[in-house]
Amino acid sequence: MNWPTTQLAEIADLLSGGTPPKADPRMWDGQIPWVSPKDMDRWLLDDAEDHVAPTAIGNGTRIAPLGATLIVVRSMGLASRVQLAYPRRDVAFNQDLKAIVARPGIHPRFLFYALAAARPRIHEQVDEASHGTKRIQTYVLETLPIPVPPEAKQAAIAMVLGALDDKIDLNQHTIDNCLALCHSMFDLASRDAVNSVPLFRVAAVHFGFPFRSGMFNARGDGIPLIRIRDLQSGAPTVWTTEESPLETNVKPGDVLVGMDGEFRCYYWLGTSARMNQRVCRIQPIGTSRAYLAEALRGPLAAFEAGKTGTTVIHLNKVDLETVSVPVVPESAMDVFSRKTEPLVDLAVALAGQNRNLTQLRDALLPELISGRMTVN
Repeated sequence: MNWPTTQLAEIADLLSGGTPPKADPRMWDGQIPWVSPKDMDRWLLDDAEDHVAPTAIGNGTRIAPLGATLIVVRSMGLASRVQLAYPRRDVAFNQDLKAIVARPGIHPRFLFYALAAARPRIHEQVDEASHGTKRIQTYVLETLPIPVPPEAKQAAIAMVLGALDDKIDLNQHTIDNCLALCHSMFDLASRDAVNSVPLFRVAAVHFGFPFRSGMFNARGDGIPLIRIRDLQSGAPTVWTTEESPLETNVKPGDVLVGMDGEFRCYYWLGTSARMNQRVCRIQPIGTSRAYLAEALRGPLAAFEAGKTGTTVIHLNKVDLETVSVPVVPESAMDVFSRKTEPLVDLAVALAGQNRNLTQLRDALLPELISGRMTVN
């Protein structure tokens, strides 16, 4: 059976956010998360990059209460996707978001999942403001048809989907903690450094291949292709059937660096793939992945800060040839490797588990929300 539908405006209130005065530092001296599009990469939201004081509420911004759904309504990112988040605490939010607050009779987390299931329909109606920024107009949300099963069914659906997302979120926090521990252990180990050596003495550096963009596809035909934009998410969005003797195969856990715009080290947490141009892989020789990844953070940040005067900054092989890596005694390196390699392996394994959980959630989502599948 399919659940009856009701327009969103009939079952929820839509709230607009804003920005407190930037010139008043007191407004920004607080602990209330102030959410903007840059914070919307996770479905479950506990914090934000920026924070405001209680005095900012009602003075430029407002609160989205626990259980509201946040949706990005103005951003160039809307060209490719609709972003939603479910705050697990009261948060403030800016003018590029709407907060959707369920009315009595509507389970807040069910409403979040109903909106998640409606993302393709919402995305079809994304348009442009006069200055070219992508937007979702308010009437698109207000008139959006939302399935409304009985309250008990809403709670059961939210429980099933929520359990999957809670596990995904727990895994992600564990991944973050594993990588943070690697960072802390490097800080301790590097204090014993006796000298330094050129990067190319302790690492093999492989560069991506300039695959032809005309052969890219989003259907999943061929091999997934890692571009700079995929390094953080671990989720390539294009595939290629092009073959080349120069291609570089990447496996989960490899250390990769983006070479345009921002120079950052990432552990590849996706599936096996190939590197496109402007991405390089750093493979350890006589050291460990974690040691190299941490040792490179400082030099890469210095390159990024020092390259100015161009529209997009570039990292080159010549830059990497100037990098030196601190050398610690062999016994200290052995201890570091024994402690950090399992942490990286655990992060890779949990990332793989999250891909499977996400696929399961995404398969269940439209079936449960529509009523084609039900739970008791």
